[in-house]
Amino acid sequence: MEQSSDGLFASIPRADKLNLFDGSRPKGQEIVGFLDLKKRDVASATKLPEGSVRYDLRMPDALRDWLTELATALNLVAEFFKDATKTNLWFKTPNPMLGNIPPIEMIRMGRLRKLLRFIQSSLDQNVA
Repeated sequence: MEQSSDGLFASIPRADKLNLFDGSRPKGQEIVGFLDLKKRDVASATKLPEGSVRYDLRMPDALRDWLTELATALNLVAEFFKDATKTNLWFKTPNPMLGNIPPIEMIRMGRLRKLLRFIQSSLDQNVA
């Protein structure tokens, strides 16, 4: 079965619409600030000790990977809405396709990968 290049690369945003990366490095403060996540939210979601949550060059690899996935999810939704305010609202509004849970709560519960798969699948079906 042949897969189109659009489908193959659909999991990656075409652009950094929300300016959440510095090159390939995620901008931690901007990413968590966009969703008003607190340090304890990030620690809980990543299962890292709160003292390990830092956004400088010495951030743990697990946090860098999580921030990269979160920024990817944010940018994918921003590509769909073409508006930062609507993107932010989407993450904070209960979604019937997620059991009436706001996407931000899935992030806080440590379910970012499931949310990212949902976003990618929705965009593939164009029903985000």
